[in-house]
Amino acid sequence: MYDYKIPLYDTGLNMNVGSSEKLQHNFGRVPFIPFLNNQEATANLPRYKGLIDVYDRVFAGFVDDVDDVQQVILTLTNYGGEAASAAEFLQKIKLEKVAKIDSLNPEDKTGLDTLTIDIPVEARNSLLDRTREAIFLQAQAVDPTKVEMGTNKSGIALKMLYSLLELKAAAVENEFRPALATLVRAILSYLNVPDADTRKIEQKWTRAAVKDAAETADIIAKLADVTSMDTIAKNNPLVEDPQREIEELEKQKEEDPYAPKGTPNLDDDQEDEPEDKEDE
Repeated sequence: MYDYKIPLYDTGLNMNVGSSEKLQHNFGRVPFIPFLNNQEATANLPRYKGLIDVYDRVFAGFVDDVDDVQQVILTLTNYGGEAASAAEFLQKIKLEKVAKIDSLNPEDKTGLDTLTIDIPVEARNSLLDRTREAIFLQAQAVDPTKVEMGTNKSGIALKMLYSLLELKAAAVENEFRPALATLVRAILSYLNVPDADTRKIEQKWTRAAVKDAAETADIIAKLADVTSMDTIAKNNPLVEDPQREIEELEKQKEEDPYAPKGTPNLDDDQEDEPEDKEDE
């Protein structure tokens, strides 16, 4: 039987204070918090590992064939030279630039031919393309080649491009939320917080994706009259610090009482026209 003792470490003294066969804790349950990938507790790799192996095997075979094609294979029939080996024959060809061929009768298939290998390029390219698409599909990932650089991608097209990855991330988030809450409660319990098991734990998850900034700005401009300043500042693609942006807007209002209310100035080059005053 394997005898293992748990080392004990005193954080106050910052030193080891011995070892024990048991670790005392006040967690109230088995001190292991699983962060599951899914409800079946299975990994994602087995679903598309076979496709990756196929892609690597076809690609490696393609490279090997290209290397073989670059090597010329000579076929000799009735060679009449003095070279006794292939190396000597190649050396003689390089020096004399000719090959002596003997023919005993007209029916002899005498000659010097080259052997070439034909590579099924189209078939392999098609297989590689389909395998690549299947890998990204099964992995629920985003193929970077689908994002065409320099083109105007609409918000709907970008959302569709990230749809599978979004589903995958949402599924992982659903599994990680309770595990993360359990971890936080365990930390609170270790810190002797009285309501560690009943305190409400809020989690905010943020996922990044490519967005169309022009479309977002257009939506903000259309909804500016019915949207709060805080919401506009948080969704403005040009704003990194929403709170600072709101403070700047408040300061701008104090300096210019006719500035639009609740609407961030998205274009500093355009001067705001004062609102019409009501007739006194």
